Amino acid sequence: MSENKDEQDGHSKDYSKRVPLERGVELSNFLNERAGGQENDTCPVCNDSRNVVLDTEYAIPIGQTEPLIGLGGYAPAYATACVNCGYMRFFSKNMLDKLLADSKKSDDSKVVD
Repeated sequence: MSENKDEQDGHSKDYSKRVPLERGVELSNFLNERAGGQENDTCPVCNDSRNVVLDTEYAIPIGQTEPLIGLGGYAPAYATACVNCGYMRFFSKNMLDKLLADSKKSDDSKVVD
């Protein structure tokens, strides 16, 4: 009976995954490029616009009782930290991956003469 209630209910499972270094750098550069030109997208603590993607992909619980159809009980997310003060934010992995892919398609479709 040494297990606590969370462990018995399965809430202590680790659903996180490692983000490959190259992917983290790519995402960090993308976010910093996007934030650099937007006045309102700065750290709320120190006003710096530089962030780094942490090396772990997190699974944030979205349903406390029943899993949502199509998503399961967790939403994948990337965490970023402000380079200056360490303030952390979470971004939807699915949305950020889509934005980055769309950005690459847009860059690939530009023809340089």
